[in-house]
Parts: sequence; C-alpha cells; structure tokens
Amino acid sequence: MSEIEKDFQALPGLLSNLEGKKYFLFCLSFFIDALHLVHSMLDLKTVTTRHSQLATAQENLKHLILVPKTVKEMEHFISEGRLLEAHKVNIFFVSVELTMLLAP
Repeated sequence: MSEIEKDFQALPGLLSNLEGKKYFLFCLSFFIDALHLVHSMLDLKTVTTRHSQLATAQENLKHLILVPKTVKEMEHFISEGRLLEAHKVNIFFVSVELTMLLAP
C-alpha cells in the first residue's frame, strides 16, 4: 500500500477528530459568551441598585425638607385645640419616617 493510500485511509479518522475539536471550540465560545452575559447582568444590577438608592434618597430629601413645616403645622393645630388635625399630620409624619427607615 502506498503512502497516498495510507493517508487517504486515515482521512475519516482525521476528519472525525477535527469535527470533535470544532464542536469543543463551539462549546467553549458559547461558554465565554455566557460569562460575558453574566458579567454584564451583574454590572446592570449594580447600576440599577445605585439608581434605586439615589431615587430613594431624593424622595427622602423632600420629606426631610418638610420636617420644620410639619412641626409648625402640628404646633399650630395643637395650640388651637384642633387635636384631630394635629394627629393626622403626625400620622403622615410617622408614615414618612417609616418609609425612610424601611427604604432599600
């Protein structure tokens, strides 16, 4: 048998080996893409969390600015004997405090 014939007979095994390596490279490429996706998702989660914290802080700032006005309003209602109105303002004030404490 000549060298050419031996090489020709070895071709199916070599092609099969190449197909296996091609599939391995495909799987490896898919895995690397998946890792990139996971990394991007983690970055997105970090940005989303920061945005949420900023939005909560801005909302809480509005309420903190209103504290002196709310206290004056309650004192005014109490001095006039309008205790129910003072109580309503106090309930709102407490709910704002709880919202600020429980915010993420």
